[in-house]
Amino acid sequence: MTGTDQKQMTIRYSAMQRFVEAAGIMGIIVMLGVLIRFWGAAPDSVPEHFGRDGRPDSFGDKRILLLMPAVSIVFYIVFSGLQRIPHALNYIWKITPANAYRQYELMRLLIASLKAEIIWIAVYVVIRQIQISLDISDGLGPVFLPVLSAVLLATVSLYLYLAYQDR
Repeated sequence: MTGTDQKQMTIRYSAMQRFVEAAGIMGIIVMLGVLIRFWGAAPDSVPEHFGRDGRPDSFGDKRILLLMPAVSIVFYIVFSGLQRIPHALNYIWKITPANAYRQYELMRLLIASLKAEIIWIAVYVVIRQIQISLDISDGLGPVFLPVLSAVLLATVSLYLYLAYQDR
């Protein structure tokens, strides 16, 4: 089955997927809570961009802090929409009647996992933006990019491994 041939089917949420979904929603709630808690304490100028070393290299109006939750919410909604149509997505391996359910299930878990991870990365960035603006911290940390890359790569690699096993 390819592209338009793929059959739509009802995929039940596994316990793991429910947990990952809850983690993503909790990340948005935490991010909004942090902003509400520290909005008044944050100065008018906050970091808006970071260099490779994790240190801020550009500052802007504190309203830039609102961008991360807004983008995270839109991201969550769009990716949640993709999870509803796993049959319309592209797969590396051929989708057959025998493997369709498991492949769709794995794709939905991948999307949910990436969604939660990216939202929690955004939470970390917002917290660090506030800490930097309050002179509590001086940057994201030198390992931010390597750890970010490793986490996302590990998630996609695990998906590929599992999808390959169930092809």
